[in-house]
Amino acid sequence: MWETGTLVIQCAWYLLPMGFANIAPVLVRDHFPFLAIPVDRVLGGRGIFGSHKTVRGIVFGVLFGATGFAWQQQVSVLPWARELGFFAYRDMSLWFGFSAGLGALLGDLFRSAIKRRVRIRPGGRFVPFDQIDYVVGGILLTLPFFQPSLRVVLGTLLVGFVLHATTSGLAYVLGMKRDRW
Repeated sequence: MWETGTLVIQCAWYLLPMGFANIAPVLVRDHFPFLAIPVDRVLGGRGIFGSHKTVRGIVFGVLFGATGFAWQQQVSVLPWARELGFFAYRDMSLWFGFSAGLGALLGDLFRSAIKRRVRIRPGGRFVPFDQIDYVVGGILLTLPFFQPSLRVVLGTLLVGFVLHATTSGLAYVLGMKRDRW
């Protein structure tokens, strides 16, 4: 029982930069209007992702991911925090944080492209992919830095699913998001 609880906490800690990246577009949605350029327009305007996926979201997602990881690096010197990581955070390159943030946003973009192809409207349900896209993308882009075991990957997907569903529901109730997913 204790081992499972420890794994859940470690997976949540590993997921933190990806989660920071994932929430960034919601937090900056009403700021920096000069960056509110749809990614589709940058890529030639083909309608691949939807107009709500913007350069602003990607820029701030990557920055939030890197900032979250930098914070983890600073906190990891504390005795309680040393036990949280699957690796030595102080020894890991800050590129891990940038990669985690970029991966989370690319995972989200990939899921959006699939939703458009199967004609699911923006904000429409696409369970479980709405909840784990950022985790899959973050894990994939950080593989050059850390190769998690299958147990860690599955644990992180489960924790990511629960955290995303919970925080998205809360953001919806608080009026920060237009949809629950």
